[in-house]
Amino acid sequence: MRRNTLNFIIDCALALAMLGMIMTGLVIRFVLPPGSGQRALWSLTRHEWGDVHFWLAVAIAALALLHVAMHWQWTCMTIYQLVRGAEAGVPRSMVRNIAGVTTVLLLAVLCAGFVWVARGQVGAARQGGQYRGGASAGAAEEPRQRRGRSEQPATRESGAGQMLRGSTSIKEAAAAVGVSVEELRRRLGVPADVPDDQTLGRLSQRLGVSMSELRAKAAGGR
Repeated sequence: MRRNTLNFIIDCALALAMLGMIMTGLVIRFVLPPGSGQRALWSLTRHEWGDVHFWLAVAIAALALLHVAMHWQWTCMTIYQLVRGAEAGVPRSMVRNIAGVTTVLLLAVLCAGFVWVARGQVGAARQGGQYRGGASAGAAEEPRQRRGRSEQPATRESGAGQMLRGSTSIKEAAAAVGVSVEELRRRLGVPADVPDDQTLGRLSQRLGVSMSELRAKAAGGR
């Protein structure tokens, strides 16, 4: 295959992946916004559209790296011309390659550093009690405030059940209501072939029950 043809194929694939990422982002933001529960578009819930969005981002990163590899000499030459200085007798080709590799490594470190800082922030928020079971503490307290101060602490599980949404997985739901995954599966009557990462929205469709019924059962109701 000619090099120009291969470049054209890579560029087209990159453009299609970027278009797909834009479209899935619009679906997550406007069609299935936070709180959309068990609503689905083409049998995919908001959580599952988020998975598609993520893997499109991975595809874009891989195609971008392939694109840079196909134009490596041009990339290195351009970076070298931007930052060139005293070469101290080192061959220009080596300097250009070092400049290109350094730039790629810096970008990789930047991405890894962003993920590391973000995970640290979320972990600190969880340890501080700001989050519980994937929802904010304020969201957990809001149903209790609506029911009034006279309600007894025994309704804790019921309040946690209100935090469950269609995008919440079985494993996340168990953590939210404070029970083991096995106990939650027993309460909901989850078939053995359903994995723990199945979302409650898909589970409610399979069982033919509403999300409110699932929440009630998860909280220990009948």
